[in-house]
Amino acid sequence: YRFRNKGFDYIYGYTSALVRFARYLISKGTTLKEICPSVKICISTSETATPEDHEILIKGFGVPHIREYGLSETCITAFDAPDGNWRLTEETLFTETSNGQILSTSLYNTALPMIRYETCDTGIIENERVGIYRTLQQLHGRTNDMIILPSGKTAAGLTFYYISRSVLESSCVLKEFIIRQTGLNEFTFDIVSDRDLTVEEKELVKQKISLYLEPGLNIILNRVHHIERPPSGKLKHFYSELNRH
Repeated sequence: YRFRNKGFDYIYGYTSALVRFARYLISKGTTLKEICPSVKICISTSETATPEDHEILIKGFGVPHIREYGLSETCITAFDAPDGNWRLTEETLFTETSNGQILSTSLYNTALPMIRYETCDTGIIENERVGIYRTLQQLHGRTNDMIILPSGKTAAGLTFYYISRSVLESSCVLKEFIIRQTGLNEFTFDIVSDRDLTVEEKELVKQKISLYLEPGLNIILNRVHHIERPPSGKLKHFYSELNRH
């Protein structure tokens, strides 16, 4: 109702919430632009937006999508430039990396200075500048969200998510899902979908994981009605519960 009767210039929010809304619009055969012609852009923040998320947001909203990388403790850290690359905020922050971890220093916070604040995110910064701005080439999940495999190997939690999502998306019934590592050899998928996955779809997920990570993992595919969010409202794609046991 509000979108139809009140003009909005942009839609802004957590990636997972925006993707859920965009999927709903796609299922209804419409776009946000058709409902609210004044909307010009979609801005996602706080959660990683995958290439699949990017496509869904553009399709569902009918407007360009740009990513924001912000830190509530300091400031907006990076924003999508027209060329599709993240440009670092240079006016108010100094952003650097140490052993791959992103550190943030707030230049103007005199009330509570944040010096080399450890974000727990990892990334790669390109020091060659475009104008006054450096480029954030890569951004990965928080360092504590790592897969620990029985073989002793480790991998970023998002690796698991990317491998699985391509299969689940092809079913055309996926709404959202998360992955939880509940044991060294056990991974549980909580999936919100319009129907149960078929035996073939489940087997394909397991085959992909065996191929790209390692064989012998116990994969539990659990269909749920909804996914509980923490008080912050943020939905991470991968949760390690190993330290809880």
